[in-house]
Amino acid sequence: MSKVVQFSKGSIIFFEGDKDENIYILQSGAVALRSMDLETGEQISEQLHIGEFFGVKSALAKMPSLVTASVLLDSTVVQLSVYEFEKMFGSKAFITEKMLRVFSKSLRDIHKKTEQYLGGNSISISPEHGMFMVANAFYNDGQFKSCCDVLTRILKLNPNPANKVEIAKLFTNANTRKGRENARNVSSEDISAKSGSLSVNQFSLPAFDRFTKKYKRGDVIISEFEPGETFYLIKYGEVQIEKCIKDQNKSLDILGSGAFFGEMAILDNSQRSASCVARTDVACLEFNKENFKALVLGNPQIVMNLLKLFCKRIYDQNRQFKIVL
Repeated sequence: MSKVVQFSKGSIIFFEGDKDENIYILQSGAVALRSMDLETGEQISEQLHIGEFFGVKSALAKMPSLVTASVLLDSTVVQLSVYEFEKMFGSKAFITEKMLRVFSKSLRDIHKKTEQYLGGNSISISPEHGMFMVANAFYNDGQFKSCCDVLTRILKLNPNPANKVEIAKLFTNANTRKGRENARNVSSEDISAKSGSLSVNQFSLPAFDRFTKKYKRGDVIISEFEPGETFYLIKYGEVQIEKCIKDQNKSLDILGSGAFFGEMAILDNSQRSASCVARTDVACLEFNKENFKALVLGNPQIVMNLLKLFCKRIYDQNRQFKIVL
């Protein structure tokens, strides 16, 4: 059962590195979440507001806490187990959607830090310009089919871009080479595809058949920098996640059956933060923003699994950023 717990000023609810499986809600008083900036080593402090949740990421991901929860004034908190949290809030779409947006922002912040550290483009650029950089990177990497896919998407967004001549030239060169392109070998050093936390069986009903899209190896499912209007669930196959850094596409991850991708742009109405390419033949369920609200946010079991997936991604991205540093 959930319980109300009193904490006195100066006490610690949990330390960074603790594996606390509880989720908390601040009922009264003042609590600050403190952590160390991975890049600068400076302390970061965020004071919570009454009614805010904390400890969610570590509890849902079943990982050590990334922050220390310090009590600034005598405080009262509600303590919940993950099961209690799911039972009480899984069906409250306005709460779970807000959490998804917060987690989405956390992921984007980590992506931006990683990109800036690696010398990427930290300023906003137009979709056409950014996508042309991505297409050029695919061309330089010998992925001519992927290059053609991205160039075609640019012209769909804007039939008369400022660099139309350069696009046409690159498309001609890539299309010529595409016919001679060898199948891309999968290195034994590549990381294994990660399965998502969602069961594909949840989407096996005939009602979902119309959302199925199939892709051949090398097809670009999402291009970095393009507007985000859809998100995807992998039914089978593997999807490579890549980011354009200094005119090169760097591999970030490989996703397998049951994994979601593309949902960040749906949640915060932003450009795509990475390209997603079919690493093998792939079948995905494609949903738009309206479907996302109706089919995902309206299904407690699915939305809770998605929250857990977001939390695990945040830990994965933090780990990768530490490796980069």
